[in-house]
Amino acid sequence: MDPRSIVRWLRREEIDRTLRQMGTGNLPIAHSTIDQLPPGPRTRYFRRLLIDADTLPPIPVLLHELNVFVDTNAAQLPREHAPILRRFHRRVVLPQLHRRYRDNGSDITIGVFTNQRSATLARARFLSWISEQGTTLADLDQSTLDYYLAHVNARVTINQLVGWATRSRLADELETHPQPIRLAPSTYSEDELWKHTHQLLEADNVELAVRIIGLFALIYAQPLDRSVRLTRNDVNVHAHSPTVAFGSTPVHLAEPVADLLRQHLGAPARRGFATGTSSWLFEGIMPGEHLSPAYARLRLSENGIRTRHARTTRLDLLAAQLPASIVADTLGVTVHTAEQRRGRSGGIWSSYPALRD
Repeated sequence: MDPRSIVRWLRREEIDRTLRQMGTGNLPIAHSTIDQLPPGPRTRYFRRLLIDADTLPPIPVLLHELNVFVDTNAAQLPREHAPILRRFHRRVVLPQLHRRYRDNGSDITIGVFTNQRSATLARARFLSWISEQGTTLADLDQSTLDYYLAHVNARVTINQLVGWATRSRLADELETHPQPIRLAPSTYSEDELWKHTHQLLEADNVELAVRIIGLFALIYAQPLDRSVRLTRNDVNVHAHSPTVAFGSTPVHLAEPVADLLRQHLGAPARRGFATGTSSWLFEGIMPGEHLSPAYARLRLSENGIRTRHARTTRLDLLAAQLPASIVADTLGVTVHTAEQRRGRSGGIWSSYPALRD
C-alpha cells in the first residue's frame, strides 16, 4: 500500500482547503460540497477517494458530474431557454442512460460522459444563438433553423433537441433531418485475428491487464466496456481449467490466456489505496474504479489492434459455428443478436467446437 499518491492529490490547493473545512465542520461532508470544486479529474479522484473510504455515500460519479454540468450550463442561458436544456436532459437523455447503465447497477463510461458533455455544450450554444437573434425556440422559423444547421457540425444533436421540442409543443412544426446511416465497422480476416492474438500473447511492452482485455476481444468477442467491468467474482482460477463468466454460462479459457490471467491475479495491486484491494478484475487509477476502456483501447490501437473490428469478426465467426443460444449465454449477447450474426455470416452449426467445455 502506497499512500504517497493519495497525499499528493490531497495537497492540491482547492482540495486541501475543502478537506480542512470539512474536517473542522465549516463545510458539510457531502457531495454538494465536492460539487463546488472545479470539475475535472482532480475533483473526481477526491470524490471517489471519499466514497471508497465510506466517508461519502456511493453514487454514479460520472452521471452525477454530468447532471451538475447540465445545471451549470443551463444557469448561464437566458431565462426562457434554461428550463429547456434542463428538461431535455431530464426527459430524454437521462432515461436513455438509466436504461443502458443504471439498470445494470453501473455508472456511465468516460466516453459517454465526454460525448454527452459535448452534446450539452452544442445544445447550449444553439439556445444562446437563438436568443442572440432576438427570438425564442417557441418562435423559431424553419429558415433560421436551416441557416444555423448549415454552419455547425452538431446537426444530429440539434435535430434531436428540435424534434423533441416540436413533439412537446415547445416549438412550431419544424422539419428535422434524419440521422445519417452509420456504416457497419470493417472486419478483420481470420488470419489477422490470430496474428494479433499471438502478438498479444507475447507483447511484453503492453501491460498485462491490457493484453488480457485485448485477448478477450480477439478470442471471445468481448467489448472493452464489458471486459473492464469484470470483477474477481466473475473468474474462477481454482478449477482445473480457469473460467470467466462473460454471460450466464462460464467460459473455459484456453491455456495461454488462462496462464496470463493467473499471472495477473497473482501480481501485486497496481496501485494501493487506504481501503484495500479492489474487487475489480482490472483495477483503474481512480479509487474504487475499474480500468478505463478508453485507456485499454488506446494502448491496443498503438499496437495496431482495432478491437471493434476484431470483436465483430470473432462474433461473426462464432455465430457461424455455434447455435445462437450457445453464443448468447457464453458471450453475453442476446439470442436475437446471435441469430442476426449467424444470418449475416451465412453460417450453419451442424458441428461446432465445445466452447462451454
